[in-house]
Amino acid sequence: MAAPYEVGRIYTEVDLPFRVEYHLDECNTDRFKIEQVSNYGTLMQYKAIKGERKVVIRVHIRTFTTNHVLIGDNLAIITVYVSPRPY
Repeated sequence: MAAPYEVGRIYTEVDLPFRVEYHLDECNTDRFKIEQVSNYGTLMQYKAIKGERKVVIRVHIRTFTTNHVLIGDNLAIITVYVSPRPY
């Protein structure tokens, strides 16, 4: 893989001032990373996946008030289907 590939973007929206943290499950950190800018998280693939397979990526999304009080704890499940043929 010559360069990282953007798999998707995640955005959190709340009606009050807040901050957000995005974290990957440990089983996904070998091939993927989350790049966070402000309240946006971009899921990037850094390592190639070979063969026909299905990869399930779990992203934990924690939302806090500006006073560091947890107001939301969500889980995004992203499924990537890998073709046996290169494109």
